[in-house]
Amino acid sequence: MTRTAFRRTVLMLIIILLLAFVGILVSRILPKKGSSNTTEPIPVVEVKSDAEIAKAYFPEDYIGYRYPVLPTMSTWPYGNHADMISVCQIPENVLKEMSTEELLESVLYYPLFPDAYLYDSRQKAYEIFKNSMGAFAELSRREDRVACLDRYWDTHRGTSYLVTGVSEEIFHANPLSVAFFLAGQEDFQDSNLSKILDDTPSTYSFRQ
Repeated sequence: MTRTAFRRTVLMLIIILLLAFVGILVSRILPKKGSSNTTEPIPVVEVKSDAEIAKAYFPEDYIGYRYPVLPTMSTWPYGNHADMISVCQIPENVLKEMSTEELLESVLYYPLFPDAYLYDSRQKAYEIFKNSMGAFAELSRREDRVACLDRYWDTHRGTSYLVTGVSEEIFHANPLSVAFFLAGQEDFQDSNLSKILDDTPSTYSFRQ
């Protein structure tokens, strides 16, 4: 092979390599068939303020204790269940001053009530709540607790409550589920409350 022919061969190889390299770049830059070359914008998630979360959690006619820390708030202690229980405790001096109606609503809006679904029965869940939460224990000692629950059910039965709305990204309470939960406990056994148990919410169930 002459020197000229050798140079031509080397030049051809260089050209082929360059074309291959350019082809690779083009294939990465240009969209594949059937795909769009536009980049989808990353959806912007609106962060709710703590004040907005509290406003959405408590209805306008709520008379119970306003828990200062709620799930999805910036101050909610994610990952530490003991701290979650702690921030939901109502101070003892406040409990003693509350009317039974106020105390009942505080229990009905207990932020950690979804924990009840983790237990094998509602009775076991109730006993754990009584042992860990002062509000449940105090309510169980009130002589007019059954009458208050009865009145609450008659007043609020049929009210629509949004349970943990993912689309709204705000945690919501469902007090009627908690009322049903209480009505099934020995502390609340009364013939007047049988109507609550007969109206079993479709969103509420326990393994028996």
